[in-house]
Amino acid sequence: MDEQNEFMIIPKDGTDEPRSKTLEEFARDVLADPEYQRSVEARAKSGKLTPAEGRMLLEVGRRQQEVDALKPRPPMAAAVAQMNEQELQMFANLARRMIAAESERDQVEHPHERAKIVSTKRLLDGATEFELQIILNVCRRVEGQPDNPILVPGTNAYLTMAEMLATLKEVYKP
Repeated sequence: MDEQNEFMIIPKDGTDEPRSKTLEEFARDVLADPEYQRSVEARAKSGKLTPAEGRMLLEVGRRQQEVDALKPRPPMAAAVAQMNEQELQMFANLARRMIAAESERDQVEHPHERAKIVSTKRLLDGATEFELQIILNVCRRVEGQPDNPILVPGTNAYLTMAEMLATLKEVYKP
C-alpha cells in the first residue's frame, strides 16, 4: 500500500497547497486527540471497546514499553537496580547519615527538606571505606563487570558480597 492516502492536510509552511497526510500522521493525530482518548478510556472501562481498538491499545502499549526500554537510565537509577537488599539497606543508611549530618550542619529543622538536595558526591564523601568498596562494586555491575573482593573490616580477608552474605547466614543461623 502506498504511504500516501486520501487524508489531506494544509502545510504549516504558509503555502496553500494541501498535501496528502500519511496514514501514520493521521493515526498519531487521532491518538493524540484528548477527546478521542477520553472516549476510548470510557469504552474500555465499560467493556465496549471494539476488537480493533483493543488490539490497537495493546500495540501502542507494547511500542511505548520498547521506547521506554531504550531510554537511558539516570546513573543512580541504574546503580540502584543492580543492588541487592543488603546493599540497598547500606545505601539507605548512608543517605540517612548524610541527611542528618547536613541538616545538623545547616540547622535545618526538618531533615526531609534536606533529603531533596543531598548529592551523590556528598553521599560518597560521607561513606566509610567499606561502603565505598560496596558502591564501587555496584558501579562495576552497572558496567557489566564482576565484583571485586572487598576487605572485610577488622580482618585481613577479602570477600565478595555474595561470600560475605553466605558467611553471615552461616554464622547467624536461626
